[in-house]
Amino acid sequence: MAKENIHQGHRDRLREKALHSELDTLAEHEVLEIMLSFVIPYKDTNPIAHELIDTFGSLREVLNSDVDELTKVKGVGEKTAKYLALQKVFYRAMNQFGKNEELYITNTKDAVIYCKTLLNMVKVEKLYLICLNPKNKVVFTKMISSGDYNKVNIDVKKLTKIILAHDSYRVILCHNHPDGDAEPSYEDNRFTKALATNMYINNIQLVDHIIIGDNEYYSYNTSGELMKYILEAKEYLNGVK
Repeated sequence: MAKENIHQGHRDRLREKALHSELDTLAEHEVLEIMLSFVIPYKDTNPIAHELIDTFGSLREVLNSDVDELTKVKGVGEKTAKYLALQKVFYRAMNQFGKNEELYITNTKDAVIYCKTLLNMVKVEKLYLICLNPKNKVVFTKMISSGDYNKVNIDVKKLTKIILAHDSYRVILCHNHPDGDAEPSYEDNRFTKALATNMYINNIQLVDHIIIGDNEYYSYNTSGELMKYILEAKEYLNGVK
């Protein structure tokens, strides 16, 4: 208990700063120190925080690391590692299950910001569906696939049924590239083209398909590729008629 008293004053000061929105005045290791103090209550967490930052390079990378990687750091046990690894899960949940009634996506910038909240610090490839109402309000968000979705059989017709079930006729798709490169692959293009065709047939507007990389993104809308796919679908259907 004596050890706790030695460090308690310092911890209290850091926590007060954080609670009063002064987090931006703290160094990365101090933020991590606060987090660790809740799971390691009777030990000075400052050296462990420094060791973690030194090992992984930044607070972001610490929180983006797996349990096995974290436990290799001196002073980090399994309980502490799981606590740190869970932070990215809580972050995504907070954004995903927020009040969608207050969220509007009116342009590519808005879409990218929202997609990043869904895919930030995700180390496997995930595909999300975002449904909008006519006023561009987000009415439904769902993770469609986890893993390498290019190697998973995504049923476009089934996806269309999900969209129609939520009375949405404007949708955005987004997924991440864990390797950090946002450039679309051949499979990305093939999937988006098939999706655009099916959406057009069902009078659903595919607003965009966005790929999130490390510090970059790719928008099928702003690149002009999405419009090309839609025009090809229109020409094909007119030819069939």
